[in-house]
Amino acid sequence: MATRTRLPRQAAQSTNYTFDESDGSADAAGSASSDEEEYGRKRAKTSKGKGKPRKRIKGNDSDEEDEDDFAPRSGGLVVQLDNEEQPELVEYEVKRVDFGKLLPLETLREIFGYLHPSTLYQLSSLSKTWRTIVKSDFMKPLWLDLLRGPPTPKTEFQDMKRVVVGYDDPEPIPSLNGDEVEPFRLATLLFDKTCENCERGKVYTCDRYLFRRLCYECRDLNLVPTTDVGKGKTYRDLHPATLQVVASTPLPPRDLRYGRNQRSWVLISDLRDASETLEQLQLEDDADSSNKYAETSLSAKSVQKTLGRAKRLKKSWSTSRAERGKALEAELTQKYSPRVKEYVLDRLASKEEHAKLATWIWKRWSSLIDLQDVVKTEATAFDTRVQSYRLAAIRKHLSDEGIFPPSTLKHSSWSSHPLVKRTEPLTGEIWKAIRPVLYRVIARYVALNIIARCGSRKRTKKDDDESDVEAALKRDLLKKPKSVSADGWKWVRPLLAELLKHAKQPEKPAAPLQQGPVLTKEQREVKNAFFRERYEKALDMLPSQKGRFYAPRFGEFLVCPTVQQLYDDAEFAVDNSTYDDDLATWAEHLDAIFEEMGDHVLEVRLSALTAILAATTEMSADDMEDLGADALADPAYNDSFFTRASSWVNCADCDKFGSLIEILKHRHECHPLSSPHAGSVKLTADAPRPQVELSLEVACAWSAVLELAKIDADKPNFKAKDLTKALGKQDLAWENGPRGTKHRQTWSNLIEAVCRHARTAHRRQDVLAVPVIVLRKPYKPRRGRGWLW
Repeated sequence: MATRTRLPRQAAQSTNYTFDESDGSADAAGSASSDEEEYGRKRAKTSKGKGKPRKRIKGNDSDEEDEDDFAPRSGGLVVQLDNEEQPELVEYEVKRVDFGKLLPLETLREIFGYLHPSTLYQLSSLSKTWRTIVKSDFMKPLWLDLLRGPPTPKTEFQDMKRVVVGYDDPEPIPSLNGDEVEPFRLATLLFDKTCENCERGKVYTCDRYLFRRLCYECRDLNLVPTTDVGKGKTYRDLHPATLQVVASTPLPPRDLRYGRNQRSWVLISDLRDASETLEQLQLEDDADSSNKYAETSLSAKSVQKTLGRAKRLKKSWSTSRAERGKALEAELTQKYSPRVKEYVLDRLASKEEHAKLATWIWKRWSSLIDLQDVVKTEATAFDTRVQSYRLAAIRKHLSDEGIFPPSTLKHSSWSSHPLVKRTEPLTGEIWKAIRPVLYRVIARYVALNIIARCGSRKRTKKDDDESDVEAALKRDLLKKPKSVSADGWKWVRPLLAELLKHAKQPEKPAAPLQQGPVLTKEQREVKNAFFRERYEKALDMLPSQKGRFYAPRFGEFLVCPTVQQLYDDAEFAVDNSTYDDDLATWAEHLDAIFEEMGDHVLEVRLSALTAILAATTEMSADDMEDLGADALADPAYNDSFFTRASSWVNCADCDKFGSLIEILKHRHECHPLSSPHAGSVKLTADAPRPQVELSLEVACAWSAVLELAKIDADKPNFKAKDLTKALGKQDLAWENGPRGTKHRQTWSNLIEAVCRHARTAHRRQDVLAVPVIVLRKPYKPRRGRGWLW
């Protein structure tokens, strides 16, 4: 059955998560007058014509690309295949049936009774028809049975064995506000993985106390401890009774450390909504002159302390202390105005019902860690069974036809072909369509074995003329072997002739890249240890720590002209017995070595200056070429220039972004070049590798980020913490970015993403559009989505 994955955003928009009773027609995917329209059974339009041809997939498990299975024996001909071969089209039609439109609803309900409730909920995402059926009132009794679970067995000990003596009915779902809970909405709360705030599929378990589905990020941003409500000036404008009516949860935002006094959390949006409702009721009481009540000096802090004390007393084992806690709550409630008191009492009763439902959810569903795994396991097991049945049916067809012997079918890798691995039942029409493709795969395997055997016989012939040997072998190859039947030769002969066109002798391997003088392993270790020690001593002689970061890495140090000349000397520093003489020779060249290290520093600063000016100014290419070491003497390009926010650059080997000195430090720590050979390319002093880079796309994105944070880009000594502090809890989003980059993220992740995609576009000889960067405020839960309101 063809399936279609329902987008989480669409699923979230079409489902109401409150338990308010509403008209049944509003819950359906579309209101209808007849029974067929009520259950989504509309007459489907018939379409004529065959299905679209299916492309053959070329993958790593394809037999035509598996060189290990077709590798010839030693001394055989090597067959080079045409990599630009067009994919083969296999045309056949698979008749798909929508059982939701054919089977009676009673039959569907009987089938659904064997499903896990999470599987049944995922079934509602296939199409509008299935969603309407699953949400219909006809399926409501089935939902109630599945959510309540199977009966609980009662056991007793009889004859030293535990025996089942009966079954207890499952605990019913608690009512809410005196009404029965809507089962499909309860299933949405339990099994949907979409966050209600950010609408991303990151929710693993719902909050059974708040009855909300919130991801970890949204919980961090929107949950505050109740102990913080009465402190400071942030929540001083709240109504005093807000904490008494708002829902709280004992589940922390995430698995982080928190204070011992922080035992409950509330949503900021719930606080604001409850406070607005209470303030409106308070205004009505104040305007009603007929209601006379005593003025009280309650505050959110005093109410929080009283509620905390009452909660501790009610948890006590002593009955008198529990009664005292209830009396404190009742006494606190009597201090409110009439309308506020009535509203508080109503909310307290609703909170007790919510607590019963939360306890039921914990007892019924807390044992399952990730309910989505149940759906994945069931789907994987079903696909595996269908694939095994398809493979057995194809194997039976090949054996019954008998074109190739069973030994060939056993060793050929036809069973890993994509046409065999599809999760579709095999019919007669499908077998007729895929039969030629599978026989060509098997015939190709036989042809390559024939080439391998004839190629191995080539080594036994002692003919001086190699061309005559090749001609004789090709004549032998086109003769039918006895092991191949006449029907099989009709498939093998054309492929054999085609493979011979691409046959060639194996090429000699390329000579390995020479890396310095030819030395023994022990001599190479002695030489590397000597130069590593000299390199560390040279760094220690630098005047500051900052100079160590500007200094070349070890691999770059070895390609300095003087150092390279000493390193390439096959007699220098290859024996520990000549250490003193080698050290004296090194001392003679020390001044030249330090001068070359200074040239490296100038080259690094000049290349960084060129990259910054090319991306942030309108200088022409000719002006860039005229820049030399003299430009670094300009006071405008001193050390403070490279500490500005507008002068930040990227690492040339990764996406790290920061000031020049930070990037150089990062390269020494994370990209230590221990050899002058970077891959298969040898570094030279004439063509050094770039240390930093800055693309135009990154410069535009960085400029937009600084402008949104209201930071002066030309101010020196800019630090990353300054930008983080300016943005606060706000995140950024790349609105016109490629797929997978438009979500909210931190500024560092955004710049790295722009750098990564810009490099990819440059490799394709393309450029990105000017990045559009916008601010994203902290997540705020939507009003009217909670269960309490």
